[in-house]
Amino acid sequence: MKYEDILPISREELREALTSDSDERAARAIIATALHDTDWAWAEQQCLMALQDRREDVRAAAIIGLGHIARVHRRSTLSVTIPALKALRFDQHLGGTVEDAIEDILMFVRANG
Repeated sequence: MKYEDILPISREELREALTSDSDERAARAIIATALHDTDWAWAEQQCLMALQDRREDVRAAAIIGLGHIARVHRRSTLSVTIPALKALRFDQHLGGTVEDAIEDILMFVRANG
């Protein structure tokens, strides 16, 4: 694996990426938004919407993004994010990623409270 920095993107770039045919571009855009958008609630909403994407890579990025938002901003709408993630925890491809994200959210948000 090769580590690559994920740079900030604009909200317009996110919209374009999510409507593109490129799974990789859309997934990277979700992660970039989670890591860099200064409005954590808006970024969280984008991740929550991306949980419904037809592409597995985008859903996985959205799950990871929710964990990043908690880590970076120390904030999460727990009453929304935790149930949304728990709904996916039995997915054979995403379950482990879901469990990691839930742990991150609970650790970083509760540690802040």
